[in-house]
Amino acid sequence: MAMALVVTIIMPMMLKTMMILDKLMRYDDLLDKTELNTYTRTLNARAKQIGIPTRLSMPDVRGVILESGGVCGWCAVSLLRQPFELDHIIPLADKGAHTPQNLVVACPDCNRRKSSQHPAKFAQALSVQLGQTTPLILRVLSHYGITPLFQKPLL
Repeated sequence: MAMALVVTIIMPMMLKTMMILDKLMRYDDLLDKTELNTYTRTLNARAKQIGIPTRLSMPDVRGVILESGGVCGWCAVSLLRQPFELDHIIPLADKGAHTPQNLVVACPDCNRRKSSQHPAKFAQALSVQLGQTTPLILRVLSHYGITPLFQKPLL
């Protein structure tokens, strides 16, 4: 919630664009070029606004989306014809790179819950909640040398 407030104060016009994109961008193997271009421009404008000069290309963004296979990288829920967002695994605010390697397709719920949390903290909490890991959770935890925790079922 605090992140939304910061976005509203710092980037009011971008928030309007992102809200429009939330309604338009749905996962499909055939991505609309106009929507993809708008989404790419929005991501680049957000990065530029906080001082990150790196720019993503439309093929970069398309590649991240298609490589997801239509599932949220965090929780693995199907996003086929569902709204999705691109999440910077390490938030830009924490000096995360604005590169395809730092982007993941996320369901709106995971993206909102993660917000600007440290990715390892979010990955650990999500693995406990899900009782399993996803390839992204394993990648993030492994990067930070953390072993996933699971809640053992009560017998």
